[in-house]
Amino acid sequence: MWFATQDGLNLYDGYGIKVYTFYPDEEYSLSDFRISCLMEDSRGFIWVGTVTGGVNVFDPVKERFYHIKAGETPGVQTNHILSFKEDLEGN
Repeated sequence: MWFATQDGLNLYDGYGIKVYTFYPDEEYSLSDFRISCLMEDSRGFIWVGTVTGGVNVFDPVKERFYHIKAGETPGVQTNHILSFKEDLEGN
């Protein structure tokens, strides 16, 4: 189970909690502490919306976050992300 917190993203696996947080010097950490929304897509990627850090896409195999900031891709117009929606084609 995934939990969004004010300190990052937590994963509970039934035994313990793994915490993913923002580290300014780590390229593949979260881009912000404060998470505003979550979505798991049809491929198993976790999409994390933040208050000021834009979109983070978590690859569960590599255990890395990839960042999308406002203006870098169509549809992301602000770094304050409120929700996600996957369409029928998996976009």
